[in-house]
Amino acid sequence: VNLVEIGGAELALLLALGASHETGGHQIAGARYRFDPDCPSPADLDGSGTVDAWERGCVCWVEVGGKPLDPARRYRVALNNFMFDGGDNLAPAMRGATLLTEGPLVRDAIVDSVGKHAGCVDEQPLVDPAQPRIEVGPCP
Repeated sequence: VNLVEIGGAELALLLALGASHETGGHQIAGARYRFDPDCPSPADLDGSGTVDAWERGCVCWVEVGGKPLDPARRYRVALNNFMFDGGDNLAPAMRGATLLTEGPLVRDAIVDSVGKHAGCVDEQPLVDPAQPRIEVGPCP
């Protein structure tokens, strides 16, 4: 789990790259976004000079902390080393990223968290159904 600083424009690109793959969008916390998997005007997200078949999704909007994403601002993001290293065609979004902290392997962080919270019951839902973190559908 790495703590990374990334520009707002690159964060939007990171989400667009994730939305363009068959796996759907990247899972997030502290933010919300909407993507259209059948984008009417797909873009060359990886900068190859052509719009490849996998580059079919587009991000409609992004909110961070309840406010619209600012492309000029820098954001702190936690992600795994595979994403930070540019895996799954994410390299264009990571070009300007700065590694702030390199943490434990994801599996170790999960085991540690489960161990610390064993037996805990939280009545609060993880996601508010009225405000989902990820929306899928046409851009308004």
